[in-house]
Amino acid sequence: MFRRQRCSKTLVITVAIAVTYILACNFFTLYHLSKSKPNYFVHKYGLLYLGHLQTFKNWTCKPVLFSKIPLPSTALASYPGSGNSWLRHLLQQTTGIATGSEYVDFSLKYHGFLGEGITNSSVLVVKTHEYGNTTLMKYDRAVLLIRAPEEALLAEFNRRYAGHLGHAQKLHFKKEWKPFFFEEMDNWFNFNKRWLTFKEKLHVVKYDELIQNTSAEIAALLKFLNISVSSKELLCVVRNVDGHFKRPGTNHNYSGQKLYQPSTKQTLAAYWREITMLAHKKKLEKLR
Repeated sequence: MFRRQRCSKTLVITVAIAVTYILACNFFTLYHLSKSKPNYFVHKYGLLYLGHLQTFKNWTCKPVLFSKIPLPSTALASYPGSGNSWLRHLLQQTTGIATGSEYVDFSLKYHGFLGEGITNSSVLVVKTHEYGNTTLMKYDRAVLLIRAPEEALLAEFNRRYAGHLGHAQKLHFKKEWKPFFFEEMDNWFNFNKRWLTFKEKLHVVKYDELIQNTSAEIAALLKFLNISVSSKELLCVVRNVDGHFKRPGTNHNYSGQKLYQPSTKQTLAAYWREITMLAHKKKLEKLR
């Protein structure tokens, strides 16, 4: 009896120490992030937020400010992992106008995305990963960023388990990939299909085309947003295309593991064909 009480007491003390450690680490990291210059960076590892110093090259083409002229309420809609932060970076650097978000991500806020949590008319576009009726009704126009499902799902998985720039570990793929995949593949499809039914003005950007021909895709997007920029301003953005939040390199942590089985590949291919067809149809409607 005495031994059992003693073990129980030891367990409580151990748990208390662990919780205190996690809270202290998170507080220390987030406090320094709030006081830091733009070279203090945060990565999430499970329950921990860990910060470190990192030197960035100067990628600023323009100082980013909020618009003094009221702008139309414009959604920048994308399934998570489709390159939303990267496209926001490109827009901010081309126009000098802050982009907003329905969310508040402190690692973005303190590294150039001033509009985190702001959805009013002072921002050029508003990041959203939502696709319910309430969300769609809030906006006067929308930009839909679409990325192929295999790439988007993998990018979102990496973000969930290793932050904006990291790569998920082998253990994550072994334990978490299958449940994540079977839940999220339908979400990818439903998200894009729903936004392609948006009744107001809609401009579709495909991630692969944005990579292959950044200048032309940004120019077309700015025309839709009714923003004029010079060729010199576009050239600056192309020279500084990556920004701080485009995940570098390739994740080798799932080497030898088949992420997509033949049957799921067929499903994803069918989803991609339908979304591509709907996007093409939307583009033709826009030209009429």
